[in-house]
Amino acid sequence: MLGGCSSTSVLVTDSKDKAQEDKPSQKEPVLKTRPSSKEKKTPLGDELDFAMAFVDSIDEVGLTGPEAPAFPEIGAGKIHKQKKIQSVHVPSAMVRVALHQNINRISVYSFGTVNIYAGRKSRTATCRGRIAAAVNSKKRAGTSIILDASKVGKFEVSLPCTLLAKSDENYFEVKEQSFRGSLILVKGRGSTFSVVNYCYVEDYLRGVVPLEIGRRTAEEIEAVKAQAVAARTYTYKKILKKRKYPFDLVATVADQVYGGVNVEYPLSDRAIQMTKGIVLAHGDSLIFAYYHSTCGGITADIRDVWYKGPAPYLCSIKDVDKNGEAYCSISKYYTWQESWKTSTLASIIWRYTDKKSQNHFPIKGRIKNIAVAERFPCGRISVCRVISQTGIYEYGGDKIRFVFRRNLKKYPILRSSNFEVISVDSKEVRIKGRGYGHGVGMCQMGAIGRARAGQSFGEILDAYYTGSYIATVKVKKSRDKFAYE
Repeated sequence: MLGGCSSTSVLVTDSKDKAQEDKPSQKEPVLKTRPSSKEKKTPLGDELDFAMAFVDSIDEVGLTGPEAPAFPEIGAGKIHKQKKIQSVHVPSAMVRVALHQNINRISVYSFGTVNIYAGRKSRTATCRGRIAAAVNSKKRAGTSIILDASKVGKFEVSLPCTLLAKSDENYFEVKEQSFRGSLILVKGRGSTFSVVNYCYVEDYLRGVVPLEIGRRTAEEIEAVKAQAVAARTYTYKKILKKRKYPFDLVATVADQVYGGVNVEYPLSDRAIQMTKGIVLAHGDSLIFAYYHSTCGGITADIRDVWYKGPAPYLCSIKDVDKNGEAYCSISKYYTWQESWKTSTLASIIWRYTDKKSQNHFPIKGRIKNIAVAERFPCGRISVCRVISQTGIYEYGGDKIRFVFRRNLKKYPILRSSNFEVISVDSKEVRIKGRGYGHGVGMCQMGAIGRARAGQSFGEILDAYYTGSYIATVKVKKSRDKFAYE
């Protein structure tokens, strides 16, 4: 929705360097950089990086101590029997999605009658049509806002403030996008506020699934159903975790891309309806249903991508048919190439290397060579050495994608960490790679390939989330009158 691992930089001396050229002396420093939990996500325009959707959430998998998920052990080729449940209890069928954060003013339009509540319980007004909200500069930062509602006029309300739709058929227009349900205005940073869409999970999915897997054909509906189940599972997992927070998810690649009514599509609506309430579980709880665009023929183990603890249902699998053909070979990103001017790549690496570490040594001078020193079993890079005039800099795991950014507008991250170096000289660096995304969990293009091959959504999910099983959600309360009671 889009780092998530702790950032560490270790200064060591590399006495056994195996670089192809310009072998450095033993005194040259090696900077080992691990994925950063605060890595900024860059939207890719028409190239949605589904892999980025869950990077902020991966810390949940690596929990230790009493909060750690109870994953059954795998050993000696046997998987211990896990407890299976028929339903997972969730607090509400409603989800809170942050549409715009930390803003000073906004205008929205309601197509139905709205009751305006403030201070949690006090009824303020009923209106329909345009509602403008602006920071109240006369009060303590973030405690209240000024509303200007059609046929009601201007008045002050305290935060949080709920614009509660009186009909489930109502929707709001917010910055040329339409959203079902209600809106909640909550305190933001400093004197700002944020706009949160409060709607049913199933309605939320209608604005998510088409953006995550694209508009598919009837032949591919099983892949769309699999996407709906994965997205629903992810959503409820966040709802369970975020009840004490102002919202459950954001509407960008930091969670799941959400476009509201504007992107709804009949085939995806049907897939969502056909899988209504279905989620994936392991043991007695929901799984972490990560997914990505294109795995390149083999998915990644979560431990290798984000240096986190194991999850039995997020292991590496070969994603090929009986003839050895990758299911995701239909993707235009199954293979790709990238090139930079050598000086440009050095600048990009310097710009996007974590500079907050005490042991940080910014890359300086001309890049002399780039060597892939180690790979994980799935083929993705474990250790990549950038050799410059100042030393050797090592990058591992998914962090490589956030450092070796593409030389395009806004410097989008590299498509995959599964690549090889074609050439490095004083003028240009060229690489070729395979796949798109972090590689953990469901491969979306692989799911489409499997659907075309006749597999059901259950078979698709079973392939990518090994050992998980289908359950249904059991809602304690279908709708809260206020999201913050």
